[in-house]
Amino acid sequence: MRILCFGDSNTWGLNPLNASRHPKRWTRVLAALRPEDEIIEEGLNGRTVNSPDHKNPERHGMTALPMVMQSHAPLDQVVIMLGTNEFKRHFGKCANQIALGIGEMIKYIQNPANWAH
Repeated sequence: MRILCFGDSNTWGLNPLNASRHPKRWTRVLAALRPEDEIIEEGLNGRTVNSPDHKNPERHGMTALPMVMQSHAPLDQVVIMLGTNEFKRHFGKCANQIALGIGEMIKYIQNPANWAH
Protein backbone atom coordinates (compact mmCIF):
# COMPACT_ATOMS: atom_id res chain seq x y z
CA MET A 1 0.00 0.00 0.00
CA ARG A 2 1.20 3.55 -0.79
CA ILE A 3 0.46 5.94 2.08
CA LEU A 4 1.01 9.68 1.70
CA CYS A 5 1.71 11.51 4.97
CA PHE A 6 0.94 15.19 4.32
CA GLY A 7 1.80 17.55 7.13
CA ASP A 8 3.82 20.28 8.78
CA SER A 9 6.99 20.28 10.91
CA ASN A 10 5.66 17.35 12.95
CA THR A 11 5.66 15.28 9.75
CA TRP A 12 8.95 16.71 8.53
CA GLY A 13 10.44 15.81 11.90
CA LEU A 14 11.68 19.17 13.15
CA ASN A 15 13.94 18.76 16.17
CA PRO A 16 13.21 21.82 18.35
CA LEU A 17 16.61 21.60 20.05
CA ASN A 18 18.63 22.50 16.96
CA ALA A 19 16.21 22.71 13.97
CA SER A 20 17.64 19.52 12.46
CA ARG A 21 15.51 16.68 11.13
CA HIS A 22 14.73 14.18 13.87
CA PRO A 23 15.58 10.59 12.86
CA LYS A 24 12.73 9.12 14.95
CA ARG A 25 9.86 11.10 13.42
CA TRP A 26 6.36 9.57 13.42
CA THR A 27 6.49 8.69 9.74
CA ARG A 28 9.56 6.51 10.36
CA VAL A 29 7.78 4.81 13.27
CA LEU A 30 4.83 4.14 10.95
CA ALA A 31 7.17 2.72 8.30
CA ALA A 32 8.73 0.39 10.86
CA LEU A 33 5.28 -0.81 11.92
CA ARG A 34 4.19 -1.32 8.30
CA PRO A 35 7.28 -2.57 6.46
CA GLU A 36 5.18 -3.94 3.58
CA ASP A 37 3.86 -0.44 2.81
CA GLU A 38 5.51 2.56 1.15
CA ILE A 39 5.30 5.57 3.47
CA ILE A 40 5.65 8.84 1.55
CA GLU A 41 6.78 11.74 3.74
CA GLU A 42 5.47 15.13 2.61
CA GLY A 43 6.15 17.40 5.55
CA LEU A 44 6.91 21.12 5.36
CA ASN A 45 7.75 23.30 8.34
CA GLY A 46 5.06 25.94 8.83
CA ARG A 47 2.52 24.34 6.48
CA THR A 48 -1.06 25.37 7.20
CA VAL A 49 -4.36 23.77 6.27
CA ASN A 50 -5.76 26.73 4.36
CA SER A 51 -4.44 29.87 6.05
CA PRO A 52 -2.48 32.08 3.68
CA ASP A 53 0.97 32.97 4.96
CA HIS A 54 1.96 36.07 3.01
CA LYS A 55 5.65 35.61 3.85
CA ASN A 56 5.59 31.94 2.74
CA PRO A 57 2.70 31.33 0.31
CA GLU A 58 4.04 27.88 -0.61
CA ARG A 59 3.06 26.67 2.87
CA HIS A 60 -0.70 26.81 2.11
CA GLY A 61 -1.69 23.14 2.41
CA MET A 62 -4.87 23.17 0.33
CA THR A 63 -3.01 24.82 -2.55
CA ALA A 64 -0.15 22.29 -2.35
CA LEU A 65 -2.29 19.17 -1.85
CA PRO A 66 -3.36 18.63 -5.51
CA MET A 67 0.20 18.85 -6.82
CA VAL A 68 1.55 16.59 -4.09
CA MET A 69 -1.14 13.96 -4.63
CA GLN A 70 -0.69 13.99 -8.39
CA SER A 71 3.09 13.72 -8.12
CA HIS A 72 2.82 10.64 -5.87
CA ALA A 73 -0.15 8.93 -7.57
CA PRO A 74 -1.28 6.24 -7.36
CA LEU A 75 -2.05 6.41 -3.64
CA ASP A 76 -3.99 4.07 -1.42
CA GLN A 77 -4.28 6.25 1.68
CA VAL A 78 -3.57 9.82 2.75
CA VAL A 79 -2.78 10.81 6.33
CA ILE A 80 -3.20 14.51 7.17
CA MET A 81 -1.17 15.90 10.07
CA LEU A 82 -2.01 19.61 9.90
CA GLY A 83 -3.72 22.30 11.94
CA THR A 84 -1.13 23.18 14.55
CA ASN A 85 0.17 26.24 12.68
CA GLU A 86 -3.34 27.66 12.31
CA PHE A 87 -3.29 28.36 16.05
CA LYS A 88 -0.67 31.06 15.54
CA ARG A 89 -2.16 34.34 16.71
CA HIS A 90 -1.83 36.13 13.34
CA PHE A 91 -4.11 33.55 11.66
CA GLY A 92 -6.85 34.10 14.24
CA LYS A 93 -8.43 30.66 13.83
CA CYS A 94 -10.34 28.58 16.34
CA ALA A 95 -10.42 24.77 16.45
CA ASN A 96 -13.77 24.63 14.64
CA GLN A 97 -12.46 26.70 11.72
CA ILE A 98 -9.39 24.49 11.45
CA ALA A 99 -11.56 21.36 11.50
CA LEU A 100 -13.68 22.77 8.66
CA GLY A 101 -10.51 23.28 6.62
CA ILE A 102 -9.42 19.70 7.26
CA GLY A 103 -12.91 18.62 6.18
CA GLU A 104 -12.41 20.37 2.85
CA MET A 105 -9.11 18.52 2.39
CA ILE A 106 -10.82 15.21 3.12
CA LYS A 107 -13.54 15.96 0.56
CA TYR A 108 -10.84 16.67 -2.02
CA ILE A 109 -8.94 13.48 -1.20
CA GLN A 110 -12.08 11.34 -1.32
CA ASN A 111 -12.90 12.45 -4.86
CA PRO A 112 -10.55 10.48 -7.12
CA ALA A 113 -11.58 12.60 -10.11
CA ASN A 114 -9.48 15.37 -8.53
CA TRP A 115 -6.20 13.55 -8.49
CA ALA A 116 -6.14 10.11 -10.12
CA HIS A 117 -4.61 11.06 -13.47
